[in-house]
Amino acid sequence: MSKTKNQKQNLIDLYKASLDQYPTFFILEPLAVNPREATALKKDLALLKSKYNLVKNSLFEKALEGNKLPVISLGKGQHAIVFSGEQISETAKIIKKHASTKEKERMVIMGGVLNGKEITSIQVNALAELPSKEVLLSQLLNVMNGSVRNFMYVLKGNIKELTYVLKAIEEKKTLVA
Repeated sequence: MSKTKNQKQNLIDLYKASLDQYPTFFILEPLAVNPREATALKKDLALLKSKYNLVKNSLFEKALEGNKLPVISLGKGQHAIVFSGEQISETAKIIKKHASTKEKERMVIMGGVLNGKEITSIQVNALAELPSKEVLLSQLLNVMNGSVRNFMYVLKGNIKELTYVLKAIEEKKTLVA
């Protein structure tokens, strides 16, 4: 059953509102996702304040155009959009985890838009490989602390050497006297 013009415009407006709220999204082509798996994916994404929606291709393309984002041709077939919250790499990890099982591929990651710029499926997979924000911050702090720590070891070594020299001078003076 086809939609009326008002229903189509309402969908476009809904897509535009989601695009305003979520500047980053990923495009998926669900191949063999059953309702149970879709619900599990939605629950995992909800923890990250991300959301999964099936879209009407042409209406979503119009919403992209209306929001002045790169218009990605979705072509034919069913497509889903995962609107990502602030934890972008974690969202990509969840998508990658749900995309395929050992038996078969459940969905194809087609690409997306990251902060207004189009990205490919390879870049989405690269995002999924990134460590979490907390891990990256701890690695950065470790690097920053490393130079201070090394400087302290050098100072400690120089103080030890000075102590040994002073102790040797003291022993030499006691032997002479």
